[in-house]
Amino acid sequence: MTKVMFSYVKCDKCGKDSKQMNVSSVNFSLGDRESNVRLMEHKQKCPFCGYEAPIIGKFVSSESVKKLLYKIECHNWGEKTKEDLYTITYDIYDNLDCDYSGVDGNGKEIERLSLQLSKEDLEDINKNIELAKNDEMKVDAEDGEAWKFVKYDDGQVVWEKPLGYIYNIEPLEKIAKGLKSLVDAFNKYDIDPHRNEVQFVYGPPDFFRNQNTKPEDKYDIDPKDNVPQKVYGVYKPQVNNYDIKPEDNVPQKVYGVARPSRDLEDSIFIRVSNSMKKRVLSIKYKNINECYLYVGNDDPKSDSEYISLIDKAYLDFLNELNKVKETLSTSYVYKGDKNIKWHIMTIIKGQKDEYLGDGGIPLYWNNLMDLLAKYDNLYKSNK
Repeated sequence: MTKVMFSYVKCDKCGKDSKQMNVSSVNFSLGDRESNVRLMEHKQKCPFCGYEAPIIGKFVSSESVKKLLYKIECHNWGEKTKEDLYTITYDIYDNLDCDYSGVDGNGKEIERLSLQLSKEDLEDINKNIELAKNDEMKVDAEDGEAWKFVKYDDGQVVWEKPLGYIYNIEPLEKIAKGLKSLVDAFNKYDIDPHRNEVQFVYGPPDFFRNQNTKPEDKYDIDPKDNVPQKVYGVYKPQVNNYDIKPEDNVPQKVYGVARPSRDLEDSIFIRVSNSMKKRVLSIKYKNINECYLYVGNDDPKSDSEYISLIDKAYLDFLNELNKVKETLSTSYVYKGDKNIKWHIMTIIKGQKDEYLGDGGIPLYWNNLMDLLAKYDNLYKSNK
């Protein structure tokens, strides 16, 4: 008997859900041999990252899967070098999530964001897509941005606007403008809590500062050259400069602006062992372009053993780990009769937390093991 089923699978490499075909048996007495062999050797392929394998990940309930509605791409064309080219992709889902990613002309990822649409945003996209279906206008252009629009229904393509220019195609221009404004709004105001660090802004006097402020903490600038800098969220002054004496010009703290680099490095270290083997995970994060992952049977011995990790993958790991950490206590060792020892240490924004286990396991232990397995696979597939 030939048994073929379709189900949703969470990709081990990129973590996204997609509908996949799974072949459990093939009846060679039916049909031709070539077709049956091809069916038996069928491999699943993730539509998002291209990962291909007999089974690309774990099966998930269809009720818990967010469904892809649109894949919209923006390509910058024109007389540019390969390094200047880029492709931006917006994956829009039925739960209003929008995954934004960008790659350069060499295929290297340059940015990834998790955005959120409003119901009104999605309704506008649906309306403009319907309007665009009836617009057969041909655009004659040679450079600029080219766009591609694909609409899905239950994993199948139901409409597509091939890659090309959209100048003066009003419905599609509206969609493009809306998606770009969504990214602009994110970059200005929607700061991930993990990145919401203290910023220093020079100019306003600190009336409550310690009189023992060190000279190196001051900014020696002539008052006439001390013009205000643009900082979102701060009330606009009524004058164009601040007439402040250099000795009073000390830095002010402003929260809510993404800091491009950090003095401190975040780190996560997890070691789990029994009498048979040991498994170690280590993550080092300094900024969005400096994030690294290691998973192995022993502690890492050099930086060359790490792989680069995208910012979103690190933040996803941190969010899941925090759910487990909420149930843990640093005040005692988890003892028990199980043949297992474990050690979790995190240093986030200079705050160190450490958890130890010697034979005992905490609540949500299985969640932690699933998380380690997921990033173990991610490490192996990219090493």
